[in-house]
Amino acid sequence: MEQNSAHLSNLLLSAIYVAQKEFIASNWSIQKIFDMLLETLLKLTSSQYGFIGKVLQDTQGAPYLKTYSITNIAWNEDTRKFFEDNVADGIEFRNLKTLFGSVMTSQKAVISNSPKTDPRSGGIPFGHPALESFLGIPFFIRDRMIGMAGIANSPNGYNEDTIKFLEPFSSTCATILMSLEENEEKQKFQSQLALVNDRYELALTASNDGYWDWDLQTDVIYFSPRWKEMFGYTDFEFENTMDNWKKIILPDDLLKALELTEDFISGKTSEFKAVQRFRHKNGTTVHILSRAIRQKDDKGKVIRLVGAHTDITEQVKNEENLTIAKEKAEGASRAKAEFLSTMSHEIRTPMNGVIGTTHLLLESNLAPFQKELVETLKFSADHLMNLINDILDFSKIESGKLELEKNKFPLRFTLEQIIKLHSPKAKEKGIQIVSSIAEDIPDFLIGDSLRLGQVINNLLNNAIKFTEKGKVEFIVRLESLNENTAVILFEIVDTGIGIPLEYQQKVFEAFTQENSRNERKYGGTGLGLSISRKLIEIMKSEIHLESELGKGSKFYFSLSLERASSWDQEIEKENADLSKLSLKGKKLLLVEDNDVNIILASRFFEKWGIAFDVATNGIKAIEKILDKSYDIVLMDLQMPEMDGFEACRLIRSREDKYFQQVPILALSADVFLESKNKAQDYKMNDFISKPFRPEELYQKILKYANVL
Repeated sequence: MEQNSAHLSNLLLSAIYVAQKEFIASNWSIQKIFDMLLETLLKLTSSQYGFIGKVLQDTQGAPYLKTYSITNIAWNEDTRKFFEDNVADGIEFRNLKTLFGSVMTSQKAVISNSPKTDPRSGGIPFGHPALESFLGIPFFIRDRMIGMAGIANSPNGYNEDTIKFLEPFSSTCATILMSLEENEEKQKFQSQLALVNDRYELALTASNDGYWDWDLQTDVIYFSPRWKEMFGYTDFEFENTMDNWKKIILPDDLLKALELTEDFISGKTSEFKAVQRFRHKNGTTVHILSRAIRQKDDKGKVIRLVGAHTDITEQVKNEENLTIAKEKAEGASRAKAEFLSTMSHEIRTPMNGVIGTTHLLLESNLAPFQKELVETLKFSADHLMNLINDILDFSKIESGKLELEKNKFPLRFTLEQIIKLHSPKAKEKGIQIVSSIAEDIPDFLIGDSLRLGQVINNLLNNAIKFTEKGKVEFIVRLESLNENTAVILFEIVDTGIGIPLEYQQKVFEAFTQENSRNERKYGGTGLGLSISRKLIEIMKSEIHLESELGKGSKFYFSLSLERASSWDQEIEKENADLSKLSLKGKKLLLVEDNDVNIILASRFFEKWGIAFDVATNGIKAIEKILDKSYDIVLMDLQMPEMDGFEACRLIRSREDKYFQQVPILALSADVFLESKNKAQDYKMNDFISKPFRPEELYQKILKYANVL
């Protein structure tokens, strides 16, 4: 039963992952995304019928349902035609005296395993398929019900466990609906803005501005009939006096207008141009662009001001609407960013438990068949983690939030390790990896070795994946060298299936493989080459492809990297033989609220001989750190009551030197750049992403606990 439950959970998470991926990339229509989610929902719950929809309000404030996806429950020719004519635009349901209506009115999940006798059921039309069981689930964003799903006729009925099982589904649907709503608001405002702008331009062309004339010698002022009309007055209603002008200009703008006029007359300013607000006769506010010129006598004295008023009220409203639309768009962007950040944390946190547990199991005394099973589990977990990282990397690159690091690294050593990583897979397939790294390439360079390794890993992995016989060549040559930089050519050549000319540019597009047959046969997200190309572009270069169907492919690119003089002592220390170093006697504080992560980390700490305490939130962490001294603090960022950022701020704010210097390492499943930068802003010493690799965590503790 537990295996079946885990299988169903994996199927649900897989469907959610696909929905998220396609929603982010905007490859699928919204109806297609929800159709896929509904189909999965029906299969996993063994239900016959269902729908997913958005909850709206009519003019009276009553809720009603508009579907994005629904199964066809037509029972005669008329209802079949109605369904076909309206399903694409969404079918509306307004009868609240029904089971689905009870979900909207109560804003709670509704379970009914005997709809025929349920008082909440309003009955069904003659000929309509009988309802044997029903489950309605509301979707919430904060405290607002934004949509719902309904499913019916599962042979085993529904219960609270079904609702709990579908929580990730409900959360995903709610986030997608919220993002849709934000985008719809943005489009509506943009459409209205364009329409109003067209009307404004037409009105401005067809009408004259109002003008005024002020004789400074006689203090006589004149306002044209059009000027008065702008504020709702006829020519005879509004007397031409300065006092009347002062009465209709808003008090906040009066002083500014008088100062501007005085400075213009005195010559302090050479231009008279200002936006001023006036009170219309009907009480509304009119926004005016006021401009004027000076008339001088023979001696250069200003004797007259002549000005024009342009009514820009519509333009100001347009700008306000544009601001609202911009805020709506930014809200949609924030919703997507929050969605990705939340999903990153929610998915990577349990993955930390899975990967950490496999590490511990592999270090224990296992029977050969047990070890084989655990290694299979580890491979699957690592593969899933790579898929998750692909979609997160793609999102960061698309949003322009991925930044390259600049670190000194040994290129030859890095490349040799990558080749070793792929050799077992190549050997398993019976193909060769032939590497040729030129001897004249500098030993040490400066750049982002992690991202360069990611590109080469992707290309080598693809070359091995799509090669059934023959070999894969990895060639690295020096193209040019000077005192500061080295230009290096990287080539990956295979004897695989090759790529037709018409598909050679498409393979670099997101979520794309050469054809669906390859996707099913070889697997993958279709993101590897897209990410690789974008990473190389960020490194100010370009990736090239030469290929012929059935004869293999060659991917190649050149990179200009800074030269490094030597492998200094600090780098040597970081790459020392860690097995000879000990953490015994070191005291560590783990601040973490996830029980699985605490258990896993504890096992490693015990193995390494570290004395440690645990705090489950920021408040308890501060209490413990005030009570005793620690050599290092591992701080989770997302916790109840007080998060890791606030806890770190309060620790660093204390005057004692110890609190300023104690190493604090952020430990988080959220790998977005904003979180890493924020951790640095809060004076955390380093950032470790979950799921953590034990060797990386060990090395970080060695470094910051002053063992290295």
